[in-house]
Amino acid sequence: MRRISRAQVAEVLDNLGLVAGDHVMVHASLLPFGPPEAGVATFLDPLLAAVGPRGTVVAPTFTFGFIRTGLYDVADTPSVGMGTLAEAIRRHPSSRRSRHPIQSIAAIGAMARDLSSLETPSAYGPGSAFDRLVAQDFRILLLGAAPGHISASHLSEERAKVPYRYSKTVEGVARLAPGEAPRPGKWSFYARYLEIDIFPAREDEVVERLVATGSWRTAELQGIPVHVGSSRAFCSIIDAELAADPYWLLPNPEEVREFCADKARSCASPV
Repeated sequence: MRRISRAQVAEVLDNLGLVAGDHVMVHASLLPFGPPEAGVATFLDPLLAAVGPRGTVVAPTFTFGFIRTGLYDVADTPSVGMGTLAEAIRRHPSSRRSRHPIQSIAAIGAMARDLSSLETPSAYGPGSAFDRLVAQDFRILLLGAAPGHISASHLSEERAKVPYRYSKTVEGVARLAPGEAPRPGKWSFYARYLEIDIFPAREDEVVERLVATGSWRTAELQGIPVHVGSSRAFCSIIDAELAADPYWLLPNPEEVREFCADKARSCASPV
């Protein structure tokens, strides 16, 4: 596989219709594209150039280790499992990170200051950074990542209060902005039950439906699919499906439905 260049990345972003002033949430898995000519900058530089100073580039920078350690520093705690592009966005000199020690995002550009100022108990609750992203209809960019990596689906799950997740409270000490002192606090996230296999698996179908209606666009880079589309349209489909069936996203809905019914009965039983 030949080395991928900045020019190739810039061309595919242009073909997908990214323009100056766009606000983009990127989920990336860069390994399938092969060796880049200039490391992660091969992807980040064209993306920042495409949206320009009036646009915004955002990536998830989750740190679930906080649940175990109870310690977090917005500047020094790296994201885990989010990929090299997300880390490059977090470490960029102009980057700002949102104020949640478990499920943060890092942003560069026009809306970075606004997103980094939001502080809510849950990263997906009303008024949160993820809530703001979808309200502003950020475009979702899948750069080698599968639709199952779209973190906005968790916003729909929390909105619907799906029964296979629950609100987990985590206590710890966190520095949430540069220059601030670390402080103790409590934060929450909508956790899944670990006793059963619960992983949403129908985001691919949502993207296929959106591509068919023209709400999303798709192209190829080094033979790898790349997608761009509306976060609001993506969440609207999931919101509607979960309103009709809260288990809709799952590949094993009947198994999980039975598990949740048993869980509810056991919680309601007298001690």
